[in-house]
Amino acid sequence: MSRQAFIIRLAPSKKTRVDEMHKGSQIVIGWSKTQDKLFNLELDREGFKDILKQTYPEMYSDNPYSVGQAAGYLWRFIREMQIGDYAIVPISKAFYIGEITSDLIFMDDKIKDDTAIRRNVKWLNKGEPIPRNLCGSGLVSRLKYQGTCVGATDLIDDIEQALKSYKKGISPSYKNQLNEELKKSTIKWLNSDSSLLDDKKFEELIRQLIKGLGAQSSQIPPKSKYKGSIADVDVIADFVHLGIQLYIQVKKHKKQSDAHAVKQLIEALKIDNPDGTKPIYGWVLTSGEFAPEAVKLADSNAIRVVNGEDLAEMMISVGLQSFDDN
Repeated sequence: MSRQAFIIRLAPSKKTRVDEMHKGSQIVIGWSKTQDKLFNLELDREGFKDILKQTYPEMYSDNPYSVGQAAGYLWRFIREMQIGDYAIVPISKAFYIGEITSDLIFMDDKIKDDTAIRRNVKWLNKGEPIPRNLCGSGLVSRLKYQGTCVGATDLIDDIEQALKSYKKGISPSYKNQLNEELKKSTIKWLNSDSSLLDDKKFEELIRQLIKGLGAQSSQIPPKSKYKGSIADVDVIADFVHLGIQLYIQVKKHKKQSDAHAVKQLIEALKIDNPDGTKPIYGWVLTSGEFAPEAVKLADSNAIRVVNGEDLAEMMISVGLQSFDDN
């Protein structure tokens, strides 16, 4: 199941619990007098309503709209939330974002506080709040909604973009927004079965890209260059004015690239620069993502990894005029 997102207001019985829950890495929903009766998987939404009316007759016995609304909030928290989903907690002019890490928790000793029904979360962004001025208008509008627990899965792209903008220290602008949309489209095209981009053309695209980034010359060496070895280099570029050479190993992968490409490049560098005295640098580039072991091996050998998002950013920065597929 794909990741979902929920906006949850931590104010059971109209008392804010944000600081308490943030410190304890948990979220809470309220309606604790229902105890764990709502955890019964045989219940449908009507069953939720019946238990609410029995438990809180003064609030819901004669108020079908309110009981339906409360049942909807509880249904999302209890039934729809899954481990790995985003939990968005609004605060003044900002919000916290967490990743749900547990199934439902019921704490008998917290019924009186109305905080008995909980889930554990891991706070992202180092636990720091993200300002609302980094959000798109759709997310800002949803954050203003006063419902206790509402869905926000349709806004996941906006949520992740706000998180990214905060980390990069980028203020929102139409230019940045356009750049992000272009990156998404470029990544999708790179990995599409319908793109006119086979492995050979992908290598050529990278060769031209590197020239667009300032290389005075770039070439695709013959595949026989390292015959009898796992060593391989797909593009060699010369930055004459900087006095350096760049060796690039290229992988057109939709998903993860493992450590093999890094090993190929390491062996090529050992052959061509055995004593490490030449100013040769290594890049391993993929249209997808890198497996953790590939990143670790590259880091330990001073090799840069360039994933699909980085590649898309580079392509956009150099512009279409740098490419010629004739």
